[in-house]
Amino acid sequence: MFFSNILSLLDESNCDSSSQLIVGGDFNVHLNADLDNQGGRIEKEDSVKSITDIKLAYDLVDIWRIRNPDKRQYTWRQRKPFVQRRLDYWLVSDCLQDLIEHTEIISPIKSDHSAITLQINSIEDQTHGPSHWTFNSSLLDDDNCIDLITSSLKIWLREFEDIHDKRLLWDLLK
Repeated sequence: MFFSNILSLLDESNCDSSSQLIVGGDFNVHLNADLDNQGGRIEKEDSVKSITDIKLAYDLVDIWRIRNPDKRQYTWRQRKPFVQRRLDYWLVSDCLQDLIEHTEIISPIKSDHSAITLQINSIEDQTHGPSHWTFNSSLLDDDNCIDLITSSLKIWLREFEDIHDKRLLWDLLK
């Protein structure tokens, strides 16, 4: 039910495979029995399949596993019987991989779960192209676009009524 709820939330949010998503937390299941499990029973295949289905539907990747393809490191452990598993994940849109600076599993303080961290490059660190705007003149042939701009222009002008610099107002309206 947990995974069905996640899928429902994503579906209700009108997300699709082109959305930029970051989904994280304790999924309480290991995805790779060989690398993410030490001791104990192997997870039920339906839980793993549910996560795999979510990943496929929304083009998500397990970024920690991508960056650590063969590493055995766990986010949950118990002493008796001895069991360790990686149950915590950051699932990110595949298109965001280049923005992920760093991800790691760090030791817990008074918890049976380790934290899995995710460091994302900020927009300030991103290189930007030239700031040259060009109007797509084919939009003038789109009646819906013209109606939208015509109806929105009055709202935008009211929103920016305190802007007296005509160049700045032009940039904001664009």
